[in-house]
Amino acid sequence: MVKKFLAALGWSDRQRVLFLVVLTVFTVVPLTAWLAGYDTNNLLLWLTGVMVLLYTVETHGLRLEMVRQNEIAIQPVIIALIEERSGGTVSETMFRQQLILRNVGQGTALFLKVQDLTLTDPAGDRVRFVARFAPISYLEPQREEFVRVTECRPIDTYFPSDNFDPVVSLAQPYALEDYNVVIEYRDTDGGARETLMQIGKGGIRLLGHRKVEA
Repeated sequence: MVKKFLAALGWSDRQRVLFLVVLTVFTVVPLTAWLAGYDTNNLLLWLTGVMVLLYTVETHGLRLEMVRQNEIAIQPVIIALIEERSGGTVSETMFRQQLILRNVGQGTALFLKVQDLTLTDPAGDRVRFVARFAPISYLEPQREEFVRVTECRPIDTYFPSDNFDPVVSLAQPYALEDYNVVIEYRDTDGGARETLMQIGKGGIRLLGHRKVEA
């Protein structure tokens, strides 16, 4: 009967078990103590204090869960892709592989920046070079944006920057190795976030995303 009554309240199994435990403690324990000849007043006060402490812990847990849910609601998650698209300086009738950032989270991402990458040119000379990318001001949920290359600088040698294409060096059919790509951005609360991806010879993998502690 008690179980049906608790089920009618719409409580979860955890809430029902907790209620029955508390009910048992506040009935069976004092009754047993009274039958044994002990003073039940102090016992009831002690049990009340324990229940208040448990309630405080439970309330704190609920608060943390609410904070977590609110954070999820505004959390952007940025991933990097390499896909064949038209755009940039290429004619709209032509296609080439592009480095793209996509927001798969629930919140808008601000001030996005792909960290500088040290890559290996897949051409025969296999020159190492540093690629730098232009920042993106913002990226709304479920939207994407091309990443523009601003500079390609060879390491310990001289080659014209036009000789290098970071996207080709990252693309799976041509890449000579795997590269860790770090994407920095902020959420609408100003919190710094970071996504780590592996892109290259083994394809594209999301290694993780996190909020960066100040």
